[in-house]
Amino acid sequence: MRHGRPAESILDLDYMKEQEIKLNIPKQDVEIKLPEKYARFILPSTTMIAKAQQTYGFRLQKQFQALLQASALDHKRRSVNRSDVDRVLGLMNWVNFDEKPIA
Repeated sequence: MRHGRPAESILDLDYMKEQEIKLNIPKQDVEIKLPEKYARFILPSTTMIAKAQQTYGFRLQKQFQALLQASALDHKRRSVNRSDVDRVLGLMNWVNFDEKPIA
């Protein structure tokens, strides 16, 4: 995959190339703590995206909260931290259709 602008990756269909991805999915349910302060960090961005997409902000907020928890799990942690927030905020720019940075 080229390391240019994200739009180039989409236009060149790089995201469609098959590659092996190793997922370390736990055999048992794992509780990942999401402190309220980190959930609040993404609220303005999810609200903005929901308005742009004319959809429900609650559902979008819950989906991005799940991504925060998945990021923590991916880094073998049981609690969300600021690095997870930064990672997810970066992903939100891909969802922002008018190409203006959210943050």
